[in-house]
Amino acid sequence: MLSNPNKLLVKFHSIRQEVITMTKKAKHVLSSAKKIIEDHKNSNLFLEILDNLQGEEEDVVIACCDACGKVLNHFILKTDFLETVKDEAKDTSGKQEDQYHVWLREQFETALNLIFTKLDSDNITIQLSAFEALTLTLSGLGTKNTENCTSRKRIIAKRLMLCLLDSERDRGKLIAQLPTLLSECGEKSKDSVMTFLLCLRDNIKEKEKEPTTSDIWAFNVWRSVTVITGQELDSKMKKEVNKIVFSFLKKDIPSKLYKDVLTGIPSVMDQMTNPVLLTDFLSQAFDVGGAISLMSLNGLFVLMHKHNLNYPDFYNKLYSLFQPQIFGAKYRSRFFHLADTFLSSTHLPGYLVAAFVKRLARLSLHAPASSVRICVAFIFNLIKRHPACDVLLHRTEGPTEFDSDPYLENEPPATCKALESCIWELKTLEHHFDPFISGKAKKRRIREVDIGSFLDKTTSEVIERDAKKRAEEVPLTFEKNTDFNLLGKFVS
Repeated sequence: MLSNPNKLLVKFHSIRQEVITMTKKAKHVLSSAKKIIEDHKNSNLFLEILDNLQGEEEDVVIACCDACGKVLNHFILKTDFLETVKDEAKDTSGKQEDQYHVWLREQFETALNLIFTKLDSDNITIQLSAFEALTLTLSGLGTKNTENCTSRKRIIAKRLMLCLLDSERDRGKLIAQLPTLLSECGEKSKDSVMTFLLCLRDNIKEKEKEPTTSDIWAFNVWRSVTVITGQELDSKMKKEVNKIVFSFLKKDIPSKLYKDVLTGIPSVMDQMTNPVLLTDFLSQAFDVGGAISLMSLNGLFVLMHKHNLNYPDFYNKLYSLFQPQIFGAKYRSRFFHLADTFLSSTHLPGYLVAAFVKRLARLSLHAPASSVRICVAFIFNLIKRHPACDVLLHRTEGPTEFDSDPYLENEPPATCKALESCIWELKTLEHHFDPFISGKAKKRRIREVDIGSFLDKTTSEVIERDAKKRAEEVPLTFEKNTDFNLLGKFVS
């Protein structure tokens, strides 16, 4: 329940990008709204506000939206004008209060229609002001438990959602305000959430009849889904989320939206009744390559970890992503962060972890210095977590010398013979030009470290940082003199 509409106004005003200088006319509009709220005898001033709302002056329109929100919220809370009124009330013989309520209902409908037209304005500040007015109206209706108010609230919520699912306008900034709207609806927010979900479901179903859909529509739908699933949902709502997500993913998703879908889908899964059915979509997404493959694995990992999905090919797919080009990719940091998460379990078989250790060691021989730092830290972390991989550093049984490396880098983890090999690559890294890398490679007493501190460092940043260090001992090429009796050689 909204006890003070002005608190909500502050929230919306803070996100407006432009500072509007309020004119005398705009101030007059807000003054009129204040007079109406203080004394209902001034209700006729509302007609003036509605007339100004149809104008083109930005500051006046914004003031009118604010005024309408406050006035409508006030009348909903303080009167029963939305309740059923006898048809006779329109006659002069009806009670004066009933006639007043009929008039209020007419102005209520007029105001709502005008506010909704402002959602289509080219000015985002006006759009946000109109959205704010609708939020105040819905919050007021949410305090009433009558059938009429509940019905009207659902009608407004459905109309608002259809507006947000526009095929021609990007509604991202308005959709981002949905949590504020729902929080102000109080205990009735679940009813609004259900209305939004049903509207989403029906809208997607209608779009199935169309041969093509706009990319803007797809973005608006997915943003709405992610925002709504961020709310607390009951089992009935989660069933609707299931239908919405699967219907949406059947459509051709724009390539620009693909990453957003894969990034947001782990959180959406928590609000679905059967997210395991997303397995096929995520498996197909892996074949796209690049960052898409990585994010699809993240979704599959969530299904395995939280929803008991059995996906034996997961680590083979992850292993195949460890290629030299990963070091130059924009998503390098996220790749290693997720890979570290995927390989954090201590219950993974030794041969599997050993395969990743060897692949990292081999890649480090040709990687830039900033990436080698990540590889070395990652290698030691994996060995620390999995004692079975100690043989890669200290082999006490079997052959200790090899004519050739038994590791088969083009084979999958199960057949690459990583456990039969050793990480001789560390010996090579002991002679690396970067003293930090050479020093780490020489260490054999392993402790787990947070690789996060290495993820965002570039080679130029590493060199710049090391150049600022003051060396205690500077290596120079010279022969140290051990004979201090120099004068004796020249003076007899």
